[in-house]
Amino acid sequence: MDIEKSRHNMIEHQIRPCNILNERLLDALASVKREMFVTPDCRSIAFIDMELNLPGGGKMLRPALDAALIQYLAVTSSCKVLEVGTGSGYVTSILSRLASFVYSAEINEENRKFAVQNIAYAGANNVSVVSGDGLKGLAKFAPYDRIYVGGAVDSIPHDLVKQLAYGGLMVCIIGSPPAMHAVLIEKVGEDNFKETKLFETATEYLVGADNLNKFVF
Repeated sequence: MDIEKSRHNMIEHQIRPCNILNERLLDALASVKREMFVTPDCRSIAFIDMELNLPGGGKMLRPALDAALIQYLAVTSSCKVLEVGTGSGYVTSILSRLASFVYSAEINEENRKFAVQNIAYAGANNVSVVSGDGLKGLAKFAPYDRIYVGGAVDSIPHDLVKQLAYGGLMVCIIGSPPAMHAVLIEKVGEDNFKETKLFETATEYLVGADNLNKFVF
């Protein structure tokens, strides 16, 4: 398999056609070696438009879905980012190239160790991977300019929106299968938040994310 050709095709034929045109993001997607963030048995399919199994359970999102969610976050070089669900560390490493610093929380220890190894390989030194339930956030390091939720939740996580900085943004996928959609949450006041529906999609729930309390806007 021609790895670089496969990476090029992923970007040009899966990601750009989804109106993902942010050049900083596209550069990060080109430089982060996705094939090194999957299990060895999946390397031949690392660039295919499908979800891939993580070693400790759960899924890596499709490349175009990852990219779309990141683009809507509009991460700048001054942003402090919280990632909920480190997974393989792939999105963590992309975010590290866009942000000032990335905190990432992973509840599954096997996945956390896998991600830490991968992130080190990618050379991301502005990342801290924490063991724990990311759906509760990491209040110690809050507030965050951006929050990326790397899986589905049944409703907006209350604990996370409280940890957004004023003007901060959060992306997540909410709903019940098969009726799920991506949303963008913006903190517009001390206790005021704006929710924008982005597009329909579907993926697996994060651990514990199928029984969250709804946050009322």
